[in-house]
Amino acid sequence: LDMMDRRMAYALVSLVLLVGYLRRIYMQGDIGATVLDMMDMGYTKQFGFQKRFANSTGPLAKVYFLDNLYNVKSDLPPLVLIHGFNMRAPQMATYFYPLFTHRNRRVIIIGLLGHENNYLPKFRIPTLNEMVSSCIDTIDYALTHHSTFDVIGVSLGGALTSYMFHKIPHRIRKAILIAPTSFELIDMDFTKYAFECLKTRRMGFHTIQTMRHYYKTVLGMHDNAMPPSFILRGIQKRCNNGIPKNYWTDFFKAVFVEARIGDENFRHILFSNPSAFKGYDVEIVLIVGERDKLTSFAKCRQFKEFTGNRVSMYVVKDSGHLGPQRVVTRLLIH
Repeated sequence: LDMMDRRMAYALVSLVLLVGYLRRIYMQGDIGATVLDMMDMGYTKQFGFQKRFANSTGPLAKVYFLDNLYNVKSDLPPLVLIHGFNMRAPQMATYFYPLFTHRNRRVIIIGLLGHENNYLPKFRIPTLNEMVSSCIDTIDYALTHHSTFDVIGVSLGGALTSYMFHKIPHRIRKAILIAPTSFELIDMDFTKYAFECLKTRRMGFHTIQTMRHYYKTVLGMHDNAMPPSFILRGIQKRCNNGIPKNYWTDFFKAVFVEARIGDENFRHILFSNPSAFKGYDVEIVLIVGERDKLTSFAKCRQFKEFTGNRVSMYVVKDSGHLGPQRVVTRLLIH
């Protein structure tokens, strides 16, 4: 096919998918939830994940993790991924796709509720820790046939991983912490970012870029075959309208209060008390962007110097907060 025929073919595929998608929206009557559900379905099917629910009750009854079953019998312990504040669990598959394409071990991605369809009335750090704990309790020997696991934590996921060191140090073999957030660093950059979220009532998975990323990565579309921007903007608006009015205000207020009063849950976060990590036999890899404004390069270096040979540190040049995710595949856990 020549270039013109190719473009026509992509445009036709885009139109067919868009018509089917709009029909589904019309039938379900919930455009916001449908967008996110459709993305989840595409991401999880692309990489062979099953959705499993953790053994939890009450408000956390919907806590889940995505289980990749390609290598159930692998001799290596499973790899657990914990996503960050600005990401959804299914999207982790696109950032770390080499982990799933070469399929040398079982991969499990913990999904943090709160920033998806299921908005929690009190979304706080203790709630997040409880979510992770309920998933880890479910990922036991009976499920994986391994008593230990390796973990990758991204941004906020890195902070939650460091909390796990204190709770279950005997189960973690090795941890890669990518730009781990330190809530002691609530400065002007973080505050500006927070108030931008409050003003626009949006986060990364509600943006047009994420929807384009879905079409391009999962469906294999070229940029010139994407649905029109006005369609994506309409979907984005409906997604954002589904967020409770005071959701972000309440969330950031809770984060600010916890960080400043020295909440017990923050004392176990990485960098807050490095002396507590000296006795743990966990190999830690820190990956930090050189220009990251939400992760302290200096504190990472101090942490490495204090804790000794069990900690390795890699600095990604000319990289901000999310940049290290793209190079972490060079340091895959073996």
